[in-house]
Amino acid sequence: MATPKHILTLDGDLHNTSENDIKTETDKFGKTIKFMMFRGLHYIPGYDTAVLEEVDNFSMRPDDIYFPSFPRTGTHWTFEIVCMLLKGKAETIQRFKGRNQLEFATNDVLSTLPSPRVINTHFRLSDAPREMKEKKCKIIYNLRDPRDVAVSLYHLYVDLKFSECECSFEGFWYLFLEGKSKWLIYEETQKLDGDLHNTSENDIKTETDKFGKTIKFMMFRGLHYIPGYDTAVLEEVDNFSMRPDDIYFPSFPRTGTHWTFEIVCMLLKGKAETIQRFKGRNQLEFATNDVLSTLPSPRVINTHFRLSDAPREMKEKKCKIIYNLRDPRDVAVSLYHLYVDLKFSECECSFEGFWYLFLEGKTEVDGIF
Repeated sequence: MATPKHILTLDGDLHNTSENDIKTETDKFGKTIKFMMFRGLHYIPGYDTAVLEEVDNFSMRPDDIYFPSFPRTGTHWTFEIVCMLLKGKAETIQRFKGRNQLEFATNDVLSTLPSPRVINTHFRLSDAPREMKEKKCKIIYNLRDPRDVAVSLYHLYVDLKFSECECSFEGFWYLFLEGKSKWLIYEETQKLDGDLHNTSENDIKTETDKFGKTIKFMMFRGLHYIPGYDTAVLEEVDNFSMRPDDIYFPSFPRTGTHWTFEIVCMLLKGKAETIQRFKGRNQLEFATNDVLSTLPSPRVINTHFRLSDAPREMKEKKCKIIYNLRDPRDVAVSLYHLYVDLKFSECECSFEGFWYLFLEGKTEVDGIF
């Protein structure tokens, strides 16, 4: 029976990995690192190729939760959260994530697990078992700042003796950007009625894209925002009264804030039930200090303000912070359609024109990068 202990250890053994599957990459400084190649893609050395070959034909169930994510993006953390939600208790999960992972456990082993199963993997979504789509399984996908991923992945390779990593982090970083570290290059609540509320015409700025098309933004302290915020409310943010048990949740728009807000509220409530309260009622851009002061603790305070523009008391009170990240390309697509739907942005831009404004940091705050 294949288990994580049998397949991937830190002792330098390559187990069922053939020498023909090992490839040595050389960084721009002439230093080398070894990878295992499987179907033309780079993997951490040490996987059992016989187990990997079984993935295509893995038997899925309709209630399986399929969780494919790039390594070092927080898969252990998310696995624990999902298992807690399924169990209905915020208790440490005793089962090691690797025992539910396609690269480690065979079909026979995973078939013994009760439903619903949380099946995790570092395979690409496009390389999922054939039945995953047929059975319409639920899918969870993690994203993390690629820079943090690169740092974590580098130290993993350094710790793995059989990767024989000679690279400095700088050398590894260039391999990471070229897609030679794992898989491939790492990429892969406003009113819509047209009213500008208390937004002055002096706060509105028209940006022109490279094709001569225009789009309107609201400017606040030199940064771009979606038109329609009440500047009087925004001015209050600096002096917003925080509590030590507040959960502060600042994220760039369209990165999955609604979804994360729901999960956090479910965890606090201890029940996997839909949250009736609209996220905007807990959002600094919409709700005043007086309104939010009536909420019971712990409060989930969300915002699209930058973390550097948080209320002064956030750091003093040592509040917990959650920050979302999403593939910037997906963010750009979602943000573009939001601006098209908002009549008062008067967006004439095509997506291509909007994309260049997005890259220049002229679409929301000072950009996602």
